[in-house]
Amino acid sequence: MRSNIRSGLQCTRSKDNLSRIHLCLFEYLGNKKSVREALHIHEGTVDNFQFTNRSIRAEFANGNSIYYTYDINSSLAYYKQLATKKCHALIINGDHDMTFPYIGTKKWINSLKLRVKSPWRPWFVRTQVAGYEKTYSEANFSLKYGTIKREVWSEGMIMEPKNKMQIYLIILVLILQLHMSPSTCSKSIVKYLPGFSGNLPFTLETGYVGVGKGEEVQLFYYFVKSKTDPQKDPLLLYLTGGPGTSGIIPFLCQIGPLNFKYTNETKTEATLKVNPYSWTKKANIIFIDLPVGTGFSYAKTWESSRSNDSLVVTHAYDFIRKWLMDHPTFVSNPLYITGISYMGIVIPRLVSRIYDGNERNIQPRLNIKGYLIVNPLTDKFIDFNSRVEFAYRAALIEDEIYEPAKEHCGGKYIYVDPNNTMCLNSLQPVNECIARINLLHVLDPLCDRQDPKLICRDSIYSYANIWANTKAVREALHIRKGTIDKFQFSNTSIAGRFGKADSIIYSYNIFSSIAYHKKLSSKKCHALIINGDHDMTFPYMGVKQWINSLNLRVKSPWKPWFIHTQVAGYEKAYSEANYSLKYATIKGAGHSVAIYKPEELMVLVQNWLASHADSTKS
Repeated sequence: MRSNIRSGLQCTRSKDNLSRIHLCLFEYLGNKKSVREALHIHEGTVDNFQFTNRSIRAEFANGNSIYYTYDINSSLAYYKQLATKKCHALIINGDHDMTFPYIGTKKWINSLKLRVKSPWRPWFVRTQVAGYEKTYSEANFSLKYGTIKREVWSEGMIMEPKNKMQIYLIILVLILQLHMSPSTCSKSIVKYLPGFSGNLPFTLETGYVGVGKGEEVQLFYYFVKSKTDPQKDPLLLYLTGGPGTSGIIPFLCQIGPLNFKYTNETKTEATLKVNPYSWTKKANIIFIDLPVGTGFSYAKTWESSRSNDSLVVTHAYDFIRKWLMDHPTFVSNPLYITGISYMGIVIPRLVSRIYDGNERNIQPRLNIKGYLIVNPLTDKFIDFNSRVEFAYRAALIEDEIYEPAKEHCGGKYIYVDPNNTMCLNSLQPVNECIARINLLHVLDPLCDRQDPKLICRDSIYSYANIWANTKAVREALHIRKGTIDKFQFSNTSIAGRFGKADSIIYSYNIFSSIAYHKKLSSKKCHALIINGDHDMTFPYMGVKQWINSLNLRVKSPWKPWFIHTQVAGYEKAYSEANYSLKYATIKGAGHSVAIYKPEELMVLVQNWLASHADSTKS
């Protein structure tokens, strides 16, 4: 056969080798009648097939010809233009190619002035160094530059079959590496969970959504479909407090479809049971690990691991938009932003951001209907300051202590002027009276985690650490290997408390969200604010104060609400044009209301959502 090829195509240039024979074989086959018929080549269009048209093929310093004009001198400007798009690029060099050497490639890539995402490093095939790579990113654009060691990438040199297969494999690996980096959204359906007997009696999805610059922040979530009608029931995005408390806490300890159950005092095992008071009976809920560094959420770079209150708003907004783009069947569901505690600082801004985005026609258009917050931190003066008045009303301090403090401090018990010694002195007995009070529930003992005989209500949260750090759980939840070394249900480096200063990891840069509550009162929006009436973390006294500052019209006055003919709490409703706000207390509940009064909380939320079902259709 080789002699036929040579005679038919005069393929005898220089020294015969396998590479040249392959090229000759291409020309031989391209000129065979049977091959042309198989490829459906139009008869009479190409007399003599050649693997390359030498009349067009460029050489250095070639002038234009009658057949072809080389009128593009550079494509650099287009690379720069593409760097502003949602686009991924892979540039490959054979490191022994002198046609267009890697030195020149590096030079023009550097001229793009992209941010380096990962530095120059080797990459491997079958444990051997296959070449070197460097990645760059800019907003939604990424560029990977890779070299392939010892190979020449030129149409004039084709590898022997073994090497040719290797180079195809190498290119495939590079492409997969480029696109296996976590994209906007990755998700998995979870059929079972360790600690629960049998298959899950609900639909659970876990996954990651990339947000921020270059999607360097990967936010982990748990999504549970409603047991009633997932396609019509409301969609709730639930933000856990802290900040820095994982979504695993509401998912498995409070309002989700399962709860941990106590098995022994030393907490050496974690088992799960069905929660009869889950909100997911009539709502779809996304529990999210937010901000970055919470739970299983992680950052790809040190810079992106730093966060603040304002950035949490941005990341939550990006998350819900991208999640809905990846779950288009839920775009039309009524959307409510919900959460607890510290997220009261974030949620009004986030909801306002969603309304603003809809008005600017940002897609997808979110079907936002309102927000729900339990025991919210809303204003860092009002809420913390109200603790003293609450202590007085709860009989923790008496008149002889409260009245002097009120007089000398003018009702301002925090951020006291250090020169106001009379105020400072009058606050000493106040602080002595409440120093050993459990702020989460003033009637509960102060939790001492060092005392094994004292079981605190919220100590069940520690089961999350035991459970989530097992290999079986991480595999079931589809946690990315190597991203989180040790799971903690609360990131204490992020968690806020009164007087805590900003750190290198987190900045508490939102002082108040009252202005955003006020802004939302001009929208078609529904709000539900809930207080456990024995919570001293953010007492009901402070909540009532900032609600009154909104100057809303009272729709229905303060009155009791009931479960099983018993008073479950008290409520008051406000309205302003298309806006409504319901404020409700739950009798006997503390900060994490679902731990104390789970049925009352579920009923209150379900009834509120149902009361706005008609408005969600419009």
